[in-house]
Amino acid sequence: KNLEILKSSFLPRRCRNFGITERCECSVHPGWCTQSVRSMELFSEMSDNEVDVELERTLSQIRELREDWSFVVGSACVDAGSSKNFLGKGSGCEGVYGLTSPTTGCTYAVKRVLRSQAAAKSVEFQRELDIGSQVQHPGVCRLCTVVTDESYHMLVFERCKHELFESVSRAGGLPEPRACAYFGQIIDALDYLHSLRIYHRDLKLENVLVTDDDKVKLNDFDHSRQCSVNSQPGTRGKGTVAYMAPEMVSFGDTPYDGAAVDIWSCGVMLYVMVCCNYPCAHLQSYPCQLRATRCHWP
Repeated sequence: KNLEILKSSFLPRRCRNFGITERCECSVHPGWCTQSVRSMELFSEMSDNEVDVELERTLSQIRELREDWSFVVGSACVDAGSSKNFLGKGSGCEGVYGLTSPTTGCTYAVKRVLRSQAAAKSVEFQRELDIGSQVQHPGVCRLCTVVTDESYHMLVFERCKHELFESVSRAGGLPEPRACAYFGQIIDALDYLHSLRIYHRDLKLENVLVTDDDKVKLNDFDHSRQCSVNSQPGTRGKGTVAYMAPEMVSFGDTPYDGAAVDIWSCGVMLYVMVCCNYPCAHLQSYPCQLRATRCHWP
């Protein structure tokens, strides 16, 4: 059924000759029909789950095109003590707020950033916008739009249920099958980012969000970096110490392997998901041990 919906969405409706054929003889829209046939060939090779993901992504884009973003205003994002729409503090912002569109009924997470604060960290802020507007993957929290007024930049993201850290801490550690399911989704999203040469550099459970249907999405690209083909990131000291690879703890500008740094953090996340503790929590001098690369992992 989903395949038929996609077929009707992506194939030209005005072409009488469309279908799953090797060649389209339409003289009115030859390029259009050829591209549609190629798309159909791609969809015919997709699994049911992949079709569902593609369909949901397409429907989300349609909803956003119809969305009237005028409801996103600074006055709607009020302090935690006076409103239930305050979701919490975010990295590099005043707060994150939940707003509901009166047009579509969809709920969004709005990250409110002072313009003066964004100007002080213009490189990081612009990098987050660039990466957020570029990535399109079901395992990455989607940046829908950015609204600016006299005082604030408001980054509108798709709304998720809560942080993965909350699920782990509440359960005292996840069963291995559930942790493996989450971990597989994280690796799939990370593989997509690395294919674009985007390195997150601050992977931790607090930056992984859980959706209503129990899927996970990577979030918070403040410390991320996108590199060209022949370059590697060089700035160290980025991220959260407990999840850092040894080469990230020391400060400097010597290039390092951004993908390897993310993979290290993934290993720590998997350990924490299952054990509800950090691998080297017994070491009081954990950061110092990392700098000296003498940390013996269990």
